[in-house]
Amino acid sequence: MIYYSYFPKDFTKHVMGMMTNEYDLVSKKFRFNTNNNEATHMIAKWIERYHLLETAQQTYRRRLNSEPVFSLLVNFSYSYLPGLSENECWEKIAKNEPGFLVQVEAYLFCRTSDAFLLDEKTQKVLSKTDKQDLLKINRKIFEICPSAESFNYIGAKYGEILKKLEWVSFGGGIYFTKKGYDLKKFILLLKNFSGRYGVQIYLEPGESSITNSAQLHTCLLYTYPSPRDS
Repeated sequence: MIYYSYFPKDFTKHVMGMMTNEYDLVSKKFRFNTNNNEATHMIAKWIERYHLLETAQQTYRRRLNSEPVFSLLVNFSYSYLPGLSENECWEKIAKNEPGFLVQVEAYLFCRTSDAFLLDEKTQKVLSKTDKQDLLKINRKIFEICPSAESFNYIGAKYGEILKKLEWVSFGGGIYFTKKGYDLKKFILLLKNFSGRYGVQIYLEPGESSITNSAQLHTCLLYTYPSPRDS
């Protein structure tokens, strides 16, 4: 899957979503300038290498086969062109000329399973927080995805920031009232996340809170004949 964000709030929400869904390995940040085709070419390579456009069913089959699965988060940031004032940049935009420098930041996320992390020699599950085990995990990923990027545990990148917060909002879009949703696992993930970083978690359910809560009954009161029907 590929997720796009254009504002810091959306980016944070996507990162939290990755962590909630056990995508807890992340690559280094890749930064591209949209003035050239570097970002387009790189993302095209990642799509092929990590199967980013597969359907949810295809991704689920990979998980059943104990394969790692990947998602890409693409974040756009904007800044004024170097050497120009704010007014000058807006004047260029009014003339349909590029007035901003648009940069693309890309982050690759990886989700693994205990079956994939099992070390055949020791018969123990490799730890993502252990540096030596992380090297072994990256070698296992490389065996499945040649030329794969190196991944680090996401807590090492965002953990210190999260520990400074009092609360974190995961926003909406988590359909936890859907039939068949593993609610116990979801609750356990929230508890583990809250305990690990010492934050209060908030959800913003919309559709999830009102699904099947009422019925809408309507009655046809009047019909207006169209002139075309006569």
